[in-house]
Amino acid sequence: ADRVALLDVCAPLLRDAVLRMSDQKLTPVGLWLPPLAVALAQALQPGDAGSRQMLFSFVVCGQLFACSMLSLMPNSEISLRSRAVLALGFLFGCLSYGSQAWRVARLALSFQPDFHPATSPLFIVQTFSFLLLTSVLFVLLELERNDSQGRRLATLDGLTGIYNRRTLLELGQRELAAAQRRHRTLAVLMLDIDGLRRINEESGAFTGDRVLTHLAGQMSGALQRQDLFGRTGGDKFCAVLTETELDGARHVAERIRARVESTSKAECGIRYTISIGVCVRSPSELDIAQTIARAEAAMRIAHQTGNRIETDQASSESRAELSTAPLSREIPDQGA
Repeated sequence: ADRVALLDVCAPLLRDAVLRMSDQKLTPVGLWLPPLAVALAQALQPGDAGSRQMLFSFVVCGQLFACSMLSLMPNSEISLRSRAVLALGFLFGCLSYGSQAWRVARLALSFQPDFHPATSPLFIVQTFSFLLLTSVLFVLLELERNDSQGRRLATLDGLTGIYNRRTLLELGQRELAAAQRRHRTLAVLMLDIDGLRRINEESGAFTGDRVLTHLAGQMSGALQRQDLFGRTGGDKFCAVLTETELDGARHVAERIRARVESTSKAECGIRYTISIGVCVRSPSELDIAQTIARAEAAMRIAHQTGNRIETDQASSESRAELSTAPLSREIPDQGA
């Protein structure tokens, strides 16, 4: 009974560990209620070891079942297969303690006075196997979580949560190669926040961070699912629009510019504007960095006056060279 009571006290820590995998914590009531129940049972039934063992086994069984269900909670950093294996491990422990509780309950129902059920060797082996299995699984899941976090840090911008420059260039190069094979158009937008340095100096770095995350959110809302976008450094952002002609790219750029201008004051506490450079790929370009460079050159021209969109001069010629028919891009209404 004392060994079962020890696991009854430790089971809330297992539940808390499972919740922390999803960045949650067990409430103080859930953490301290089982130990208090164990202490109360010890005080009320000091000489009835059988009843205490039955109670503790049922409580442990319930807590392990709860751990099994919590293991299946959605978690973007741990695969469903790994969480399912952990859930099966907790179910194994739940069945072990459930069978022990049922065995003791049957003895209690036989009305044998002062029964003291002995712990079977099989139950000891099951308990040891369960503790060893869950310990190994927790270590493996934590390694998987750390690996997932490392991959996310390597591919995403830490502030805005969108692609960083390296990832955007890698994925953009794939899209450029696909566009060349299929003789499709591809457009690039380069965005620059007007006066971000002044915003940081006058309103503080936290306000500047809000501006950056706000712009990332507006881009996410204006672009389509197949489009790529990321932060290329500082106050500069880039978007790669697949199967998009120059006119469609300008419509998307205007949508982003208008959204920023109309929502920045209410959502950031400060009004800011952006300048955007637009270009489409040239059939002779083999590197996405070349297309981005042309869009960045157009962006610098737009940035001279601010809050405007500038088109790369070579893009109209590049569009004429493409052999495909123009591709239309449906632009949602501004009020959408």
